[in-house]
Amino acid sequence: MSQINRRRFFDICLAIAVLPGMLLGACTPVEPTPDPCNLTVASASSMLPLAELVSGSFSSRHPDVRLSVDNARSSEAAIFNVLSGKADLALTTVQPSYFGHGDLFSQAIGKEPFFIVVHPGNRQDHLSTSEANALFTGKIGEWSSLGPTDGPVQVMTRERDTGTRNVLTHALLKDGTLTPTALVKPGSELMQQSIAQDPQAIGYLAGGWLDPSVKPMTIDGMSPEFAFRQPDQYPLTVPVYLVFPDDHAADAATLLAFLRSQEGQKLMRNRFFLVGQQP
Repeated sequence: MSQINRRRFFDICLAIAVLPGMLLGACTPVEPTPDPCNLTVASASSMLPLAELVSGSFSSRHPDVRLSVDNARSSEAAIFNVLSGKADLALTTVQPSYFGHGDLFSQAIGKEPFFIVVHPGNRQDHLSTSEANALFTGKIGEWSSLGPTDGPVQVMTRERDTGTRNVLTHALLKDGTLTPTALVKPGSELMQQSIAQDPQAIGYLAGGWLDPSVKPMTIDGMSPEFAFRQPDQYPLTVPVYLVFPDDHAADAATLLAFLRSQEGQKLMRNRFFLVGQQP
């Protein structure tokens, strides 16, 4: 057999061997990759760093679920978004029953510390509880009354019925009244930005919002580091709730399982979220 004929013979044999597989592949239907399930979590603004942190890691662990975050600004708005169907789940610092929505379920998933914060240029580093009370109620109106910083005190606060404001009112103000000159900031992001731009400002932020643009104060000798190490002894903490309707109970259970997993616990401890501490 000539070399050319041998070559043709080899090509024919190869085609005979490969063709059945090609035909089988062409006739076998290819299973389409299912589209990810879309879940939206509405978040109170103080919980937004937590929600965004969890979203990426959860979706990596569960590629069949696309978890998106909606900044609802307040717990009340986040709960309303679940009721209206705009969101499937919510992360809040207030239970839905507080707003009269007993038809929703909630599960406590931990606590988060929040801190009295000032402009980084403020030379005051420490406050006693009584001094903080006097600042927020307006009994102290000048920074010079406390030490090295001068100028009028500008108090900033969150809206009524937000988790951080409720705790501040009870734990720090002892149910006293905020100064009438306090500026209301609807959302943690706006609170953070406003304090960062005002050298006379004082306000409060959840731990996830701390960055170099603001300075947390030590209260009665308790620094942020102390709060993260010994949360049971730190008075300014807000509970964190996962809120869900009955038809999303299974989705809530999946997210809760992730939060309570070793990966979820490590993820949030790295960002100072105290998961697993019941309020």
